[in-house]
Amino acid sequence: MYKDVLFKQKIEHATFNTIRSKTHQLYTREQTKIGLSPYDDKRYVLEDGIHTLAYGHHRIPASQTLL
Repeated sequence: MYKDVLFKQKIEHATFNTIRSKTHQLYTREQTKIGLSPYDDKRYVLEDGIHTLAYGHHRIPASQTLL
């Protein structure tokens, strides 16, 4: 599944049940979140889609840096 997400650029969602409390009343809730994603917002992804650089690295073009 991890290789499909990485190479086919798709997102896998995960659904699960949680127990919550609001004003001391317990309830259950079904929640869906992103389980796997090919997008890494913590690092700069190079053109090959696999290798990354830390933000601030000297090889990242100036036009691509975060403000």
